[in-house]
Amino acid sequence: MKKELDKLFTKIIEEMHLSLKEYGTYTFWDKGPQEVMGVSEWASKIENLPADEARELLETICDYSKEGAKLANCIVDSLDDSPEDWWNKLMVGDKLEY
Repeated sequence: MKKELDKLFTKIIEEMHLSLKEYGTYTFWDKGPQEVMGVSEWASKIENLPADEARELLETICDYSKEGAKLANCIVDSLDDSPEDWWNKLMVGDKLEY
């Protein structure tokens, strides 16, 4: 993964861990990551990446943990109004869910 993607990955995971610590696992799963962290802000940053890099980042988040997978798919949900071409490239493969 590129250095800039690695930095973004680290920041997202750090925020995820902070939200789990502050709000608890139950709230993270029951209410969803969008209720306990800045999912829309992360989605906005990810949408500015080329689709293949965005997919790589989100798949890496998915692979990190079960909470990471929940977060990555929540971010994907926030990207559903992205340009169709970009979206189609993002959703290549079967790891990300919408």
